[in-house]
Amino acid sequence: MALFNWSDQYSVGVSRMDDHHRQIFDIVNRLHATMKEGKAKEAIGPLMDELIEFTEFHFREEEVLMDKIKYPALLAQKQAHQQFVSQLQAFKQEMNEGQNTLVAIKVSKMATDWLKDHILKMDKKYEEHMKANGIS
Repeated sequence: MALFNWSDQYSVGVSRMDDHHRQIFDIVNRLHATMKEGKAKEAIGPLMDELIEFTEFHFREEEVLMDKIKYPALLAQKQAHQQFVSQLQAFKQEMNEGQNTLVAIKVSKMATDWLKDHILKMDKKYEEHMKANGIS
């Protein structure tokens, strides 16, 4: 069973960003599944790398769109994005110190909670700005 199931309530009205959000949650779900299967030790490294790399890619893409439309909350978005990436990198450091199962649990919980909150409270606010600028 997935840790997070996507629903339309998380849609930000920009199909590429929705696809990115789904992909991030898919990575988190796979991380959670490996932990539940007792495979965190061997699987967490590649999954953490994939999560960090894809999240950074997504944030860059999202910020480019926001910059393009002169989104007024771009700075707050960039700060939130950097904070999330920093948290992931701190977890990666813990993983490198051998705390794989604990890290898998913490990343699964933190990432799911943070992303749900971020999408609903911050990203949803750019939906109308994107639509007004012909981005969907």
